[in-house]
Amino acid sequence: METVIIQKLIGPSKEVCNEWGMYFRKVDKEGNDITTYPYDDGNVMFHKLIDGVKASEVAAESFPLEIKQGEILSLDTYFNAFSIGKWKKYTKLSNLALEIVTSGPVEVRAYQTVGMVETEHMWHEFPDEETMYSFLHNKRREMDCPQEAEAFVTDQGQQAIRTIIHFSELADEGIYYITMAPCEDAVSLLSGAYTTDVEKEDVNPVELVLGICTFQREEFLKKNVNLVLDKVINNAMSPLCDHVEIYISDNGQTVPQDTFQSDKVHLFPNKNAGGAGGFTRTMIESLFHRQDSPFTHIILMDDDIILSTDVLERTYHFLQFVDEEHHDMMVGGEMFMLNLRYKQFEAGARWRGTQVTFYNKMWDLRRQECVATNECENPINYSGWWYSVIPTSIITEDNLPIPLFIHYDDMEYGVRNEKNGTILLNGICVWHPQGINKAATRMTYYDIRNMLIGMAGSETCATAGDVIHHLSNRIVGALNRYRYEDAEIIYEAIDDFYKGPDFFKTLDPLEKHAALTKYNYKYEELSAYDLTEDMVEENGFHSHYLAWSVWAIIRWILPSTRALKVAGLRDSGIAFGAKKIFHYDEEKRKGYMTEKSYARGWKDFCDYLKMTKKIRKNHDVMMQQWAEAKKEITSLGYWEKYLGL
Repeated sequence: METVIIQKLIGPSKEVCNEWGMYFRKVDKEGNDITTYPYDDGNVMFHKLIDGVKASEVAAESFPLEIKQGEILSLDTYFNAFSIGKWKKYTKLSNLALEIVTSGPVEVRAYQTVGMVETEHMWHEFPDEETMYSFLHNKRREMDCPQEAEAFVTDQGQQAIRTIIHFSELADEGIYYITMAPCEDAVSLLSGAYTTDVEKEDVNPVELVLGICTFQREEFLKKNVNLVLDKVINNAMSPLCDHVEIYISDNGQTVPQDTFQSDKVHLFPNKNAGGAGGFTRTMIESLFHRQDSPFTHIILMDDDIILSTDVLERTYHFLQFVDEEHHDMMVGGEMFMLNLRYKQFEAGARWRGTQVTFYNKMWDLRRQECVATNECENPINYSGWWYSVIPTSIITEDNLPIPLFIHYDDMEYGVRNEKNGTILLNGICVWHPQGINKAATRMTYYDIRNMLIGMAGSETCATAGDVIHHLSNRIVGALNRYRYEDAEIIYEAIDDFYKGPDFFKTLDPLEKHAALTKYNYKYEELSAYDLTEDMVEENGFHSHYLAWSVWAIIRWILPSTRALKVAGLRDSGIAFGAKKIFHYDEEKRKGYMTEKSYARGWKDFCDYLKMTKKIRKNHDVMMQQWAEAKKEITSLGYWEKYLGL
């Protein structure tokens, strides 16, 4: 038997995430949280002083971490608690310990916390965040865990104490963590790690390939690839040192071949076939075109994420212990916002027909009640390809992604392989640019067309009635906001879908993508219309959408009673009697103007009637055609021809 590390304690850093509450929590003897949080002035993240030092200036390692008399350091955090429920369910883990090194004696107490959610409501249905969090509950119990401590001298000549906490049982749910408090004077936490004793032959061999798709984002790409080279591939101390290679699909064909001086980085100029084409190219080159491919898993990741190599290390260790029953399961990365790095944007999702449910959206993972509850398993059937770990055993010549250019390619692949399942764990995540109103209008085309293509052949394919209901909501919403381009691009997406797979195969994706720019709105400054930010209305989203929409339609038919409404991102955007609407994006600090037009509204309504007739007449037949075609267009042979390989 040998003792191996399966999860190191880590701290915040300037480069990745500087939110202390996601790593360590400090409480006083009465249990009050005294962790110092950053605050946001709307543009720049500032930090309060921590013992006279700005948090933004703290070193990446964050150790030694001082614990003063009267303070208790708790590890019930997103990054430093242990996901015992997931490890017990999906791995061969048979024993667990936590080893900490401190500068002096500490009193250690061990706990298990299990989270629960009382409601299935989505984040936007709550009036405020506090109401949302009131539905999250934790059940905590203290555990009786044997401990052993020994004094020793570190390699730097410092007197220290090593304390090992043995978790005497492996619980079926929740998280494990400890608290520590100084026995006498203030002490410092020097390091720590969760460990297990295991026979060497019981550890799974894991060889990782990072599959990155990039398009003219050289600076982002170089930052992430060089990070992995410096801290992993070229670092003999990293457990992944000899177990990771990088395959890059350069869809823009702008990255010089000599950019990365390493035989572990493989760069392939690629046809710009979107994210689907880029990620598939990395699969093809690493698994099918490489002789005797050694890789057990491919990690698909976007080029513009903020990546922590600690996440790679945790992924690697988890895969080393996955049991035979769950060998073919995918591991997803939870996504956090780039501008608010404690805010989780998504933790897996479920796609059924026309409905997509995003889980644990907009949760603040500094909050104690969110950490254990985030470990509760939701019925997800896909996780986005910003960071997605796929076993190479399920990537076969007849089970490659679908060539949808952009949008729904990761969703379709997840649903197609839903029987294998997807695992999410606290601490495996990335930070990614996001925004409520980030996408251009032309993306609506892909949302509609690709949704229909993607659902074809699935067990939960939507009926004609479901599709009409979904599109009706979107079109009515667009017309109520005078966004006629939104309605018209939906009609084009429907027309192209019902032209069938043969038409799809003839499309040039770049030409089509360029042609769709005619639907995009022109963003302008508020000053272009003599408007100011204090005119922005923030009515909020409303759950009683049907009644609201009916009333909005009535107001649309009646003559306008006001000249202009300025609608912000948190506003419904519905005119309610205004002749014009300025749709203002607070993130871009720009917006666009739309205006009521009875002529365009009537035309779009007539086109809507034609669309519904087409769907009712052709839906079942076309779904069958697409289901058959997907067998061909997801094959290796089709992809090689499509990419010109």
